[in-house]
Amino acid sequence: MSPYPSSGLLTEAANHPPGLFVLLLMANGSPRLLGELMLVASLIAFGDMATVLRYAGKKGAALGIHGFTGLVIVATGACLIFGAK
Repeated sequence: MSPYPSSGLLTEAANHPPGLFVLLLMANGSPRLLGELMLVASLIAFGDMATVLRYAGKKGAALGIHGFTGLVIVATGACLIFGAK
């Protein structure tokens, strides 16, 4: 048995609901709530970064891909929250 997380159907299906939540909130025009969701969703990217680091993945890839993505999501969420009226 491999020590690495599987990339089967179950893990792929887990990636779709957060995107659907974002689309739903964008359609309803609630920027503050969307921003809050984005802050929570950034935990997915940071969790992915931790997983890559935990399983001896490349540090540059973990920080450059997943860490940077998490920071962009946090920045977007903060802009939506503080820009909301």
